[in-house]
Amino acid sequence: MGSSDALTRRLLYRCVPSPLSLWERAGVRKAMPVWVSRWLLALCLLGCLGTMPVLSSAETWQEKTSTHFRVFYQQNLAFATAVLEYAEAYYRQIRLDLGLTHVVQRDQVAWLWDKRCQIYLYTDRQAYRQATGAPLWSGGFVNYQRRMVYSYLGASSFLEQILPHELAHIVFREFVGFDNGRIPRWLDEGVAQYAEVGRR
Repeated sequence: MGSSDALTRRLLYRCVPSPLSLWERAGVRKAMPVWVSRWLLALCLLGCLGTMPVLSSAETWQEKTSTHFRVFYQQNLAFATAVLEYAEAYYRQIRLDLGLTHVVQRDQVAWLWDKRCQIYLYTDRQAYRQATGAPLWSGGFVNYQRRMVYSYLGASSFLEQILPHELAHIVFREFVGFDNGRIPRWLDEGVAQYAEVGRR
């Protein structure tokens, strides 16, 4: 009789809503005060924002767009225009090299309108490093999921190496999956290096 009573109690426990709060069921005697939970939420949000590059500065950002790209710059319109032209050419070439010109994936979002790849060009290395937290040796980096490339005016070999390298990371990762753990890092880097001019 004892085992059937225990079974009945377990079934009732699952079917009848518990009068205990979530905190009490978890073993916490008192719920966290509201002000503490708000502070924790604010700290988490600030922490997330702190990992994103800072886009504000004394100078205002200007924008130049093409079919698949948006270039944000503060100086040198001619260079921003060249970046757009090179980016479009690299985008087509990388997709061609990877055999993706006729591939349409259900979950893939086209690089159009507000989903265009964004390229941020800081005025110099110091502004770039200060805004992004990038190491001293870095000439650029990419945020795959958000389709964002960051660099600065005067970055060595930007048009020939950095830009195609970072774009290849985005195109390749979109195809194989951003969180695909089966793709080794060396393959991702190899594809990106293959896209660089003069590396083939």
